[in-house]
Amino acid sequence: MAAMPSTMVLMLSSALLLPTWTPTPVPAVSGGSSLDAVSAVSTKDAWAVGIAAVSS
Repeated sequence: MAAMPSTMVLMLSSALLLPTWTPTPVPAVSGGSSLDAVSAVSTKDAWAVGIAAVSS
């Protein structure tokens, strides 16, 4: 794969991650907020791994 400028990678990853970091209203009773936090972290880690693979 062609080497991409890091700024381009950062802009692309920011655009892809934006929906992930948008807070979703969840009833606190259901404990959904902690599930959202876990899912956001695992999604972020998956993107980080993918971006590292692309940029290496």
